[in-house]
Amino acid sequence: MKQTLWPDGTRCTLHLGPRADAAPPALRDLLSRGIPSSLLGCVHQDLIEAGLIPDPAQSMHELDVQWVGECDWLYRCAFNWPPDPNTPRDAIAYASTHSDSLHQFDLVLDSLDTFATISLNGTQLARAESMYVPHRFPIATHLRTGPNTLDLAFEAPLRAIRERAARFGPRPVNGDWEPFNFARRPACNFGWDWGPKLATCGVWDLIAIERWSVARIGHVRPLVTRADESLAILEAHVDLVRSSREPLTATAELLDPANRRVACAEASSIADSLTIPLHITNPQLWWPRSHGQQPLYSLSLWLYDSPVETPLDTTSRRVGLRTISLNTSPDRFGESFELRVNNRRVFMQGANWIPDGLWPLRAAPDTVRARVQQAADANMNTLRVWGGGCYEPDSFYDACDELGILVWQDFMFACAMYPEEEPYRSLVEREARHHVARLSSHPSVALWCGGNECVWGYENWGWKQRLGPDQSWGAAYYFDLLPRIVSELDPTRPYWANSPWSRDATSAPNSPDRGDRHTWDVQGDRYRQFIPRACTEFGHQSISMLATLRGTIPAEHLRLWSDQLNHRQRATGGHEPHHLAEIRRVYGEPRDFAHWHDLALRAQARALSIGVEWLRANQPRCSAALIWQLNDAWAGFSWSLIDAAGRRKPAWHAVRRSMSPRLLTIQPIEQRPTLVAINNTPHDWSGRARVRRVDFDGTLLRESHVSFSVPAGEIRHIADIDDLVASTSRPWREITVVDPIDSPDVPRATWLYRVDRELHDPPPAFTWSWRAIGKYDAVLSLTAASLLRDIIIHADRVDARTECDAHFVTLLPGESFDFPISRPCADPSRLVAPDCLTTARAAIPHQ
Repeated sequence: MKQTLWPDGTRCTLHLGPRADAAPPALRDLLSRGIPSSLLGCVHQDLIEAGLIPDPAQSMHELDVQWVGECDWLYRCAFNWPPDPNTPRDAIAYASTHSDSLHQFDLVLDSLDTFATISLNGTQLARAESMYVPHRFPIATHLRTGPNTLDLAFEAPLRAIRERAARFGPRPVNGDWEPFNFARRPACNFGWDWGPKLATCGVWDLIAIERWSVARIGHVRPLVTRADESLAILEAHVDLVRSSREPLTATAELLDPANRRVACAEASSIADSLTIPLHITNPQLWWPRSHGQQPLYSLSLWLYDSPVETPLDTTSRRVGLRTISLNTSPDRFGESFELRVNNRRVFMQGANWIPDGLWPLRAAPDTVRARVQQAADANMNTLRVWGGGCYEPDSFYDACDELGILVWQDFMFACAMYPEEEPYRSLVEREARHHVARLSSHPSVALWCGGNECVWGYENWGWKQRLGPDQSWGAAYYFDLLPRIVSELDPTRPYWANSPWSRDATSAPNSPDRGDRHTWDVQGDRYRQFIPRACTEFGHQSISMLATLRGTIPAEHLRLWSDQLNHRQRATGGHEPHHLAEIRRVYGEPRDFAHWHDLALRAQARALSIGVEWLRANQPRCSAALIWQLNDAWAGFSWSLIDAAGRRKPAWHAVRRSMSPRLLTIQPIEQRPTLVAINNTPHDWSGRARVRRVDFDGTLLRESHVSFSVPAGEIRHIADIDDLVASTSRPWREITVVDPIDSPDVPRATWLYRVDRELHDPPPAFTWSWRAIGKYDAVLSLTAASLLRDIIIHADRVDARTECDAHFVTLLPGESFDFPISRPCADPSRLVAPDCLTTARAAIPHQ
């Protein structure tokens, strides 16, 4: 039976390596002698915990720790062997002198970051050059009875990539940052337009000694080749690692969500793999969110070399029964880009996922689950794991399986030209084989993509001209190696060469008529200039919530364009093109820091709501709306919906409304405001709506009722708004609102006839009341005495623990709304003060 052994009482220390001239002189002696290390994590974390460097997330301390990435580092682990007094010492002694002994002993290192030499008791075992592949080395002949020493010596990451770039020839990278394309590790750690430069190294995942004999299970790939209401077929492909060639038998058992056995089979082989087919009658199908349920079956496997009770190895995992396909057939617009789950078209709505926080692979599973839950709560059904980050831990994919979140999975290439020479080609092949097999059991993983913006950069950013005549740039990965591996190991999932990509080398990679598109050339209501087949990136930059900023930037620096605030703006061109220009166009010039902060959050919410609803309203031509980005790495400027402290921005709330599975929206179809009904559910929708054109003072100008019917998974243009309530004669002071009559889960739709700064809203007026609900929750009831457009309650400005669960609400005079408040503050009157409760009218400095 395989056992995982890692000696209790292991003592780990962190030391400076041989190239350490960048280290502060005052620290060199101490770090050469070593400091205690938790081993799992990175050198930055150990240095922070030892009090030797400040937290780079705070203030401008990122600049104080740049030397860390310029130094070599050594992790030294001292342990005793054998670890377990019950381990027979004669077996250990025999194993230490016989490589073909009954027991195999392997050192397992699941994720080393990145350029490392592994030595045991002074003997070099191997070199590692990729964070994305597990490493396993036989160590039976190197283990000693008694004290042992394991050394993990890491090259300085910044020096390592620069040296390799010089050796292989530099290649373009976006922003001309560090040559991150010469390391198989997260590119964003070397600096990105939303995060800091913190090149690090360390041990991110399991480190263990495993004991096994005869054979063990390698990868298990449970591939669903059929799934419909009558039958599902699951083929369990089992890769074996052997120490002998005797026949092996594997048994597979499948339990349904109620733990009832629904299938059991076995297979035998003398080869290095075997396949066990399982047939499930009347299966419970797995569906993405809002399309159905997410039943998960339990698959268990046992490996035997003889009909005895004790297996050589065993493993288990959860699986979902569903099929996935990508339809790219020609149509009247160009080529479709239609994801189908169980042969049903699914509009992908969601966001791009980046590594969460500064040290994401050390995040607790509960933190990862909470972040995915926030995506689900925003009515998202898709997350794209972006190619500049990392393959996420199992906890991420488990959460997506449970919550019905489809995963668009990039291979880890982003915004650069990548070398194809050795050792890189072999490293990439090992990486792809490992992760395609590793993730194959997750029903949430829907599509493999070759990378992010690499083909686009080559074709359209001048990179082709900057490459030498014989320089590789990654084409052999995207168009040959990666699709071959996906086809070989997991033909049940589609592969897409890059994002964006038009599927035709003669077309622009970012075409709106075929493939997927990244829309970065327009913002706000100008999103309506394009109808892409699938929009897999679009976004609007904003700022973290104020409580999050207060936790990272000293109060005296929380003012407009202070050095500390500017330090956190990493986007090319700075503030103006990424958020200030849109603020000025829509709302006018900010008065002060608090006003600007409100406008930055407000402009993002407005822009994304427009973009999401436009893309959804243009189904079936458009099949995806994936916002850049869901989550964040640190406090400051970024495109995230959720800031680095996990606080949801107003844009998250606006997107939650705009991604409602059933939605009424008003869109300029052929230049005329048109009511559109969207039904992204598996059930037909028949309903009625009340349409009103109202003066800003509350006077009802025209009213109409309309009935509609929308089949499952489709949209309908219901009526021209002007035909329902007549055209406006005073566009600067009128609003049209659409309220569903018999669909309480469908939010209100609104239409304004001018941009906000041209509107003549009355000053905000309201009454309020407060109702506590238990110890940690309350309701703030607001009754409007005037038009209140796009209400935001900045609860965290009053108390960092307090959060409002509704933003961007519009109330007509006389209407009321209950705002849920979690962890309420001591003085609720502060929540309705002018600096906390803001509206679109209050946001405008001048009329």
